[in-house]
Amino acid sequence: MFEAIPLEVFQARTGIVSKDFLFTPEVAEIVSLRSISSVSQVHIMPIPYLKKLLLNISTVGDANCRVYRGCKMKRVKIDPLQVRIGQTFVERQKCLKILEEFPGTFSGFDVPSGFTNHPSLIVIGKTGTDSVAIAHYLPPIIEIRKGGRNPKILDGIHRSFLTQAVGTTIETVMFYDVAVPFPCETRDWEDISLVDAKPPKEKRFFDLKPEYFRDLKQVGVDG
Repeated sequence: MFEAIPLEVFQARTGIVSKDFLFTPEVAEIVSLRSISSVSQVHIMPIPYLKKLLLNISTVGDANCRVYRGCKMKRVKIDPLQVRIGQTFVERQKCLKILEEFPGTFSGFDVPSGFTNHPSLIVIGKTGTDSVAIAHYLPPIIEIRKGGRNPKILDGIHRSFLTQAVGTTIETVMFYDVAVPFPCETRDWEDISLVDAKPPKEKRFFDLKPEYFRDLKQVGVDG
């Protein structure tokens, strides 16, 4: 569950200040993209903004552990068949929702069509309670461990599943030389189940190490 983040809390957590990056003075909070009922502005995310978001991600077990500090970050278009997956399942309904609803999210804006091509975006609009809010759209986040070779998908498994199913590539944010252990073991796509309902918590990941779970939501990323 993504809880809205008041603007001042978001600024304190990330170092992103409104005078530099936020494009309307009415913004009151940071919300999930699905909470935006009416989109008014879409902006390509500046690299400094993206870095401040992602470099301030910590682990659930240690709020002072910045997972990506000191890592190399690149935007890479990748075939998802190259990545390893730690989540044991993909939800059929969530895949259908992406296919049916996502194409209309940015209708009326001149951004690349299709979720495989979208860059990082700052979305401004109104929520169901009529407040003005910011939401973030990020491509899937991929990690390569320090000294390792195998890319591991941290966020964006459903978009990646659909992409590999049709045999194409997808835009990602790739982190190299990640020293913090990945929060679970990883497998190949053939080991992932397509399900109608989420399995019990203890069966959602391969050998989960919860203390290393990345806390994306605290910086306004709805993973």
